[in-house]
Amino acid sequence: MAVCVYCTAVVLGGVLWPAYRHVAQPVSDLIATGSPVKPLLDPLFFLYNLLTAAFAWGLLGVARRTSRSSASWSGVVGAWALVVEAVAGLLTLAFPEGQGGAGSHIGAEGLVHILCAGISSLCTLVAIPLLGHWISLEPSKGWFRRFSYGAAAAVALAGLAAAVGIGNRLTWGGLAERLTIGGFLLWLAVAAAMTHTVESSVGIEGAA
Repeated sequence: MAVCVYCTAVVLGGVLWPAYRHVAQPVSDLIATGSPVKPLLDPLFFLYNLLTAAFAWGLLGVARRTSRSSASWSGVVGAWALVVEAVAGLLTLAFPEGQGGAGSHIGAEGLVHILCAGISSLCTLVAIPLLGHWISLEPSKGWFRRFSYGAAAAVALAGLAAAVGIGNRLTWGGLAERLTIGGFLLWLAVAAAMTHTVESSVGIEGAA
């Protein structure tokens, strides 16, 4: 559900704001101060982060209740990282970019926005491999560990390219950011599909 909400918000923002350029501009420009689509998209991004936090909290509960030798710590730490990632995402809504989005004057709110976005990105890179390791402890899910490690590497490389592209206002900065976020969303969707068998009594897969 979270993945669908995020994708809907981004696509809808571009449709309703014809001047917005997906390839060049970051997603945060859609909810920057003064954005014409900010009032509509803020609730959608809030819902996305809320659903991600709910999914992570569910994973945390499962990780705490299931005993899987000494490797179970990866589920707990990974779930906490995903919780913090979602909270940081919520804070970026409370502290948006300045008028004009990326490239505009960076005030106090803009600095907090950048800090929260950085924390969110870092937590993503922590959560993906750790949760991938934990979920794949079952023999039948061993492939998910390799998928998660590959996803983390891809997200890290794309994120570095996005930082360079957006920081220097290059024409492909928005595309690089979408590859970064898309990699995480793909992993999140697969992780949600995998976790429904971790503990069948806990309904955590529906949020993501």
